[in-house]
Amino acid sequence: MEKKERAKQAGPGAGKGGPVGPLFLVGLGLCDEQDVSARSIELLRTCTGLFAESYTNLMREGTLRRLEEKIGRKIKPLGREEVESEKIILDACSLGPTALLVPGDPMTATTHSSLITAAKEKGIEAHILHASSIFTAAPGAAGLQIYKMGKTATITYWRKNYEPAAFIDIVAENLARGAHTLCLLDIDPEMGCMKPSQALEIMEKAQEKRKKENPALAPVLSPATPLFVLWHVGWPDQKIWAGKKEHYPYSGRPQKEPGSGPAASAPSREPDGPAVILIAGKMHFAEEENWKSLSR
Repeated sequence: MEKKERAKQAGPGAGKGGPVGPLFLVGLGLCDEQDVSARSIELLRTCTGLFAESYTNLMREGTLRRLEEKIGRKIKPLGREEVESEKIILDACSLGPTALLVPGDPMTATTHSSLITAAKEKGIEAHILHASSIFTAAPGAAGLQIYKMGKTATITYWRKNYEPAAFIDIVAENLARGAHTLCLLDIDPEMGCMKPSQALEIMEKAQEKRKKENPALAPVLSPATPLFVLWHVGWPDQKIWAGKKEHYPYSGRPQKEPGSGPAASAPSREPDGPAVILIAGKMHFAEEENWKSLSR
């Protein structure tokens, strides 16, 4: 009975070497297996191939193991190169319904758009099951209006002979329009999750690099630039810090106004785990009131 059901899900041509599938891109949401929709759970139970990537974001420890127990299926983790090559996933589609599980919403990464296109070019149906995303959750948690968000900036670790600074131009462009900037921080297999303090340090270096290349340019960020720093967005232990850039309590520099804002009561150690930074542009009075309330 189960085999018949799987064949039905696979569609015409199953097991005959032609296009089968379908391919499902399934969003896991922001926290753990409890964020996965009931519809997605039922669908995953019918799949013959199950894969998951974790390089675009991190889920809580044990998420995949608990999800496997919930659906009664094994899930194979894939690295960036394996997903981007597309071969493993598309080959699995020739055997039946296949799903790639993605933290957050599956279509916020260009890699996954390419996978959908490649599947369709091979005659494989592709479907998307959406989930909560950092792109809406972070501004929402910070009390920023979504239509005032500008382009997203990604800050990656700097290495020898590799110092990407294009993100600072994105921030400058957004601020010039009065728009807010969501800064995604690097998640590296070896170096781990970039801390906001590291990101702010890279921002300073990027500003210096930009100024050196064009001395006429004004600084992008000032000590008084309003920030929101969020850790573990969507998790039970979500944390938010709000205040001026100069008052960030983990910058390694002494506060200009000791005891001002949340720095006085902040944990002595910068939180670990995935984090994002929101750089506020021109705030609506309601946004500014929320920023002030969070920074008290």
